[in-house]
Amino acid sequence: MWGSRRNDRRYEPKIRQFSSNTTKGGRLGFRGRMALEEGASPSLRRHDPPIRLNKGFVGSFVMEQRPGQLRTAFMGIFVCAALAAGSLGVLLLGQRDGWFSDPIELTTSMEQVHGLRTGTRVRVLGIPVGQVSRIEPPATPGEPVRVHFWIEEEYQSLIRTDATVELVKEGFVGERVLEINPGTAEAAIVADGAELASRTSPTWEELMQKANQLSEQIAEGQGTLGKLIQNPEAYESLEQLLGDARNVLSGVDENLSSLKQSWPVKGWFSDRYDILVRPEAETFRKIFAEEELFEAGRAILTDGGRAKLDEVATWIHDFDHHQSDVVVAGFAADMQDGRLADLMSQKQAEAVLEYLTYQHGIQRTGWLTRRTADAHGFGNLPAPDQRKDLPARRIEILTIVE
Repeated sequence: MWGSRRNDRRYEPKIRQFSSNTTKGGRLGFRGRMALEEGASPSLRRHDPPIRLNKGFVGSFVMEQRPGQLRTAFMGIFVCAALAAGSLGVLLLGQRDGWFSDPIELTTSMEQVHGLRTGTRVRVLGIPVGQVSRIEPPATPGEPVRVHFWIEEEYQSLIRTDATVELVKEGFVGERVLEINPGTAEAAIVADGAELASRTSPTWEELMQKANQLSEQIAEGQGTLGKLIQNPEAYESLEQLLGDARNVLSGVDENLSSLKQSWPVKGWFSDRYDILVRPEAETFRKIFAEEELFEAGRAILTDGGRAKLDEVATWIHDFDHHQSDVVVAGFAADMQDGRLADLMSQKQAEAVLEYLTYQHGIQRTGWLTRRTADAHGFGNLPAPDQRKDLPARRIEILTIVE
């Protein structure tokens, strides 16, 4: 029977067609395998209509089953992720609010609690340690407001019995927080349920009210400042006192300038010579009279002076491979007025250094290396080496090589 059906050529096309469909990677159930073994008999087509052996059956069967399975898997993953996120949120919320710990309950009494509410943070030394749990209003007017709060047990050792509580604001426009001043180390550790003393800090409204009161008192001439503003005689006396003080300081300055020029006190103010005299280094110098570089009595370079400074710049750059500094020193030894001599010599020295720096870059010794270049005016001080053949008004350009 089986052999006759298998050898019957009438069912050969059906077997081929079914075989071609099953080789596309799909899977069939028991009836499908029976159909393949029996050569797709007519009884299979008659008694099992849901199984169609036309082209593409197995592929469509698999495509109909896979989306449902994937949808179920994604739904399970989503539910698990939602449960995990919810559990994490509950854990974090409980840790913040002390659900899983044994907090320390404390209380304090305050005259006013502006901006305080349930859930306000409690800090110790700026560290968040708890929250306000309850605010108990007074029974009668005039009594303080009772504030209940808790802190985490691990911070109990920081709070002592002489600790104080203060309601402060974070920043200028921040929210209110309950700040605990821990107290002294000699005091005992606070116990659970203890009441701490409070300290009142002025609010912004109170500060503005005091400022307005002070302004009114000044406007009415009350107090020292008010009398000074409202009383013209007091103002004139103060103005005269300030004028006398200015005159005294001016006289002290003149006396000090004269003292600098006297012997032997003059040597006390000659520490500027340390810039010119360095025994541990070798000094090379160029000396120019004032008329060689500047207009007479001025700190303006002439064309001939610029040409001479161009040559000096080349001379300075010859020392680039050494560790060297450049000092431009100005002297005006023939000027009697010490302050005028200091001013003239300083301005001339700065003019020379500015030209050498901006025109020739004498401060640069390489791509990344620099040397120090300074300008100093020595006024009518004598030369450090006491030479007599030097021009009274001169510029000395020194290259100091260490």
